[in-house]
Amino acid sequence: MSVYGAPRTIHDLDVILDIKANKEEMERFLEVMKKYDLETTGGAEHVITSLQEKSHFTIFLQVLCLLDRCPRCLRTS
Repeated sequence: MSVYGAPRTIHDLDVILDIKANKEEMERFLEVMKKYDLETTGGAEHVITSLQEKSHFTIFLQVLCLLDRCPRCLRTS
């Protein structure tokens, strides 16, 4: 829910990252995201372009799990 303005129907999280806009850093960043079932559209090139343009990119969960006891959701790595 939004504090200011109209209530929102989606639940998301805005995060600010301090990362370098170079291919090696992006590949490592995307590899870590993949461990946690996170991905971004466009891959490393899109993320680099977004950073260079001081824009944004979206990270999303690959699979939505609705089970309370799912091993995938309970893993602690």
